[in-house]
Amino acid sequence: TEFAVARPFKYFKEKGMTKVAFLMVVGSLGELGTKIGKKVAPEYGITVVGEEKFEAQATDVTPQLTKLRGLKPDVIFSFTTGEPAAMIARNMAQLDMKVPLLVSHGNATPGFLKMVGDLPVTVIVPAGKITVIDQIPDTDQAKKVLQAFNKVYLERFKAPATYYAGQSADGVALIAEGMRIAKSGDPVKVRDAIEGIKNFVGNNGIFNMSPNDHQGTRLEDMVNTTIKNGK
Repeated sequence: TEFAVARPFKYFKEKGMTKVAFLMVVGSLGELGTKIGKKVAPEYGITVVGEEKFEAQATDVTPQLTKLRGLKPDVIFSFTTGEPAAMIARNMAQLDMKVPLLVSHGNATPGFLKMVGDLPVTVIVPAGKITVIDQIPDTDQAKKVLQAFNKVYLERFKAPATYYAGQSADGVALIAEGMRIAKSGDPVKVRDAIEGIKNFVGNNGIFNMSPNDHQGTRLEDMVNTTIKNGK
């Protein structure tokens, strides 16, 4: 989750977009977005210029966006998924706001693409490389794994593999690798084995696990995606 904020923030810094305004849903998801955003921002020279909140049941956030627009941010960041995220994009289009909208990696789905694909707003969704297999270079170590998993997924479900399908598959694969190394199903032995896994090629990158790192991947294993021509 921290990668899903840090990856786009790194991109913003590279593009000279240093002022970010938060628009968060009331509740645990919004609190998480604010917490991680404020933690990551200083690392990338990002200034949080303001924050507004809205209720999960809200059908309009025009007043909040109007206030934030007055602060002249380079980006609006809303750690939301699904309809609330789409609503913000629609309201930004109505207000003719030209800055990008960064939303949660929970929106890395074909369903969300359909919800916002026609809007004249740049929506940025952090995701795994599995969402853009055809765009990653052949030199990427994970590409063959991604292609193989996507082929099986397409045959089974008649749709491209999603970010979360790839994540789930990696979780199962890492547990299986841990059991293979441990030659046991004993939880402690399997845990120790998983924490020692190195250079394991998965759908979400190259996993190098340790007792202090149960994520195992790098920030660059995540990508920033946006919508162009309905894709």
